[in-house]
Amino acid sequence: MNYVSGEGYEVGETLFSTDIKLSPCSDFKNFTIFRAYCRKFNEIDIKQIKIDDDDCGFLIPSFSLLSQDHDYSSKGNFQVFSDAIIKWHLSNLDTENLKSEVPLDSFFNENLGFIAISNRNYSNSKDKERKIFFELINAGIYVDILHKSPSFYTENPLFPNKNLPSTKRITFKTTSNKAILDEFICDIFNSIIFNETDHFLQFFYLYQVVETLIEFVMSQEYSKVMTKINDLGGGVSTQQLKKLVETLNESVQERKRINKLCNEYTDTYNDSFNIQQSLFDFIKQNLNSDFEVNNDIGSCIYEIRNKSFHEFRTLRNATKLSSITPHVFDYILHLITSYKH
Repeated sequence: MNYVSGEGYEVGETLFSTDIKLSPCSDFKNFTIFRAYCRKFNEIDIKQIKIDDDDCGFLIPSFSLLSQDHDYSSKGNFQVFSDAIIKWHLSNLDTENLKSEVPLDSFFNENLGFIAISNRNYSNSKDKERKIFFELINAGIYVDILHKSPSFYTENPLFPNKNLPSTKRITFKTTSNKAILDEFICDIFNSIIFNETDHFLQFFYLYQVVETLIEFVMSQEYSKVMTKINDLGGGVSTQQLKKLVETLNESVQERKRINKLCNEYTDTYNDSFNIQQSLFDFIKQNLNSDFEVNNDIGSCIYEIRNKSFHEFRTLRNATKLSSITPHVFDYILHLITSYKH
């Protein structure tokens, strides 16, 4: 499938090796388009995208753009989105040095897809994008904002190894919590973590997210104490004051804030037993043979952080962290998306 250039891609025409003639979009700039990576797209893995109550676009595997082997191929609405993606891709090429024919199938890849959203039905904002990006990671899809090759991401041990939803439509709700809207957390999960291959640094960045979340916890706990003091007015007894001070002291201790984060400020994790066992086994084998089996997930992550950061000689070989960082990644993603305040 070749693109024949005229004075520029905008006045050229596209010749296809199939019989499909796409319904043209009026201007690809009327669409918001992202590269999206998955462990493996199938040709039929086309998903309509609904944001809140609006049908806004499609998730399309790269090799499905001109394929006839799926239910959407003959639908004009779908073809407009495919046309917009192709023209968007061409706009990113070096148009000054284009040959008369440009092969487009070179960018088809089983790991590469595209998300195209009509701006007419989509009020673009950073907050909405952050929410959608996190939901896509939960669905096994990573949105590329740095224009790297598919293998750069999919070969990263932290790349989400999840199956795409079986439904033909993915619905996103744009209501967000404080964690999803935090710019620092979003930067780590949507660019930094997938551009780092060192296992020690990957764990370091993941723990930076935990530290940000427990700052939120401390702020919330402090607000609770101040509310109680205000409610009591001037009649605070010594016993009540002591209890409030104890509550504040607990909020200062990092381990206890992590436990509150994991047990009070977020939902129960579905795979909690397996991740707890994996982290516990890692600690016993590599860091601390006296670590108690009844410690929860938060305590395990805190122990790994302490031994890895402050006593690196205990671990020595940072590549050992690769056995647990995918589990920690999944769990912290859960903490972010289920944070309750």
